[in-house]
Amino acid sequence: MKSDQEIYDYYHDNLAAVVQEMETERQRIVSKLNTSATIIYVTAALSFVLGNVALSTDPSNWFFLLFTGMSWMIGVGASVTAYTTIKKKPERLKFVRDYKDRFKDKVIVPLLTFALGEAKYYPTGFMHVEEYLDSRYTLDKLNKAALLDYRGEDLVDGTLGETRFRFSEVEVSYDLQPSTHRKYIQRSDQLSGDTRLRHPKLFAPLEKKVEEYVPTHFVLFRASFNKEFTSRVIVGGYREEYARTPSFLGKMDDSMIVKLEDPRFMETFTVYAEDQVEARYILSTTMMEALLALNKKTKYNIEASFTSKLVNIFVPMNTNLFEAPLHKSTSSYTYVEEYIDWLKLFIGIVDDLNLNTRIWGKQ
Repeated sequence: MKSDQEIYDYYHDNLAAVVQEMETERQRIVSKLNTSATIIYVTAALSFVLGNVALSTDPSNWFFLLFTGMSWMIGVGASVTAYTTIKKKPERLKFVRDYKDRFKDKVIVPLLTFALGEAKYYPTGFMHVEEYLDSRYTLDKLNKAALLDYRGEDLVDGTLGETRFRFSEVEVSYDLQPSTHRKYIQRSDQLSGDTRLRHPKLFAPLEKKVEEYVPTHFVLFRASFNKEFTSRVIVGGYREEYARTPSFLGKMDDSMIVKLEDPRFMETFTVYAEDQVEARYILSTTMMEALLALNKKTKYNIEASFTSKLVNIFVPMNTNLFEAPLHKSTSSYTYVEEYIDWLKLFIGIVDDLNLNTRIWGKQ
């Protein structure tokens, strides 16, 4: 990865002029959104006022009652539209999406491509669904939970020292109905495809309306592990909280819980393993310290697993990593530093977990 100074110089030499043009467009869009929201809120307020005036004129007249009801409905609808679309989810509007897409193509993609150096960045790529399933648990271990939807973006693929790593944003939704689990197993053969292609939907529409689902947005990081192992180890959240979620596609058997010597680690994580001895080999004192430090460093409750000779780290997210700022000025270099900090955080996991320290027997 390039140094901070190299990234700064590249940005000012190649992207600053483009960003200045995009900043003018961003300001126009924000002004348009604010104006639209104001008009809608004023319309909503007038609707409520007219409705109240009509109701107070003659409460027994069916015409005034109908007019009042319609006015209130318009007021409520306008208020909800202004809040949910303009304030909370402006990307639902085409002109906002177009701006964000142009900013990503013109600024974010060349910036991250340069910053990563030899590593590769695929803005519309993401971890393949089979990688995700392998990093969780086998399908026959599912407990009334199934993957309903799977999508993602911003795939980074590279090598640091002797360690190959990949990470991307991923968003999944779980269907908690057992019948859907059965349909998912039957459709699992449809999940093949190129990781670099964006799949808006990987599953055929379900015949039955899904009323219970759990959406989850996170970054999935995978890297080659520095020890040889053959079984699976799951490092989930603290047990009371972990047991209430469909994390790792269903609850594990209590007999698989591993009791480790570090009380701080056991207070933070619940460990499940197919082989208790191998779990202790993988989760050495150094590794437990590293996972605790990473958990604190990310400021999120991470989860991890060790499968197929790989270490998998799950970092929950409440925002998109590499997205064009809308309500934040791009005149300052601060937003670029945020992008770079995210890259450093995830690529730095290789060093945080000492993955380049090759253990005897690992080639």
